[in-house]
Amino acid sequence: DAVPSTPPAEPRAKAQLEGYGNVIGVPSHVEWHSDMTGQQGWDEAAAKIVELLKDSGVRKGQVISIDATNARETFKPIMVAFFSTVLPDKGPLDIGFDGDSGLEMTWAQIYQKAVVWARGKDVISMTGCSDGSGSMSAYYVFYYKGVGSDDGMIEWVESRAGSWNDAADGLIQQLHAAGVQDGQVLNID
Repeated sequence: DAVPSTPPAEPRAKAQLEGYGNVIGVPSHVEWHSDMTGQQGWDEAAAKIVELLKDSGVRKGQVISIDATNARETFKPIMVAFFSTVLPDKGPLDIGFDGDSGLEMTWAQIYQKAVVWARGKDVISMTGCSDGSGSMSAYYVFYYKGVGSDDGMIEWVESRAGSWNDAADGLIQQLHAAGVQDGQVLNID
């Protein structure tokens, strides 16, 4: 069985990060590395990251993001969650997720599928990556269970470039061009 990279009793959550200001305090993180591949491995990683957050005493409103990635050598699923217990406690942590792996479609098609999963939910994070096969991907939407957001339109933009910084700059330009305002960005992955 997979072993969490950070034991629940002592999460690798005490990272000393400089320059993060006092709005969210010092962010902490937990991560889960699955020993399985495919849908079973991705679902296990998603379920275990939620369990690690609960075991770390994280409450609703304190999760900053959850990210899907994979082990470069084995392509086994990894989920990483960032949180800050300085953020307001909005009640017990009850996270759900929808996701899929082995997706053989364009990223645009995957984003559209994720929009359907996210609609009407109180979304925490939308995240995906190649599942290591070369032609397939995995994508997950994490959300707080219970009362969700309205069924307003969810849109997405994508930026590709020769470097991560150029892709980020392109994304910011697209958001500005689309007229996106403060508080309207649901997720960046």
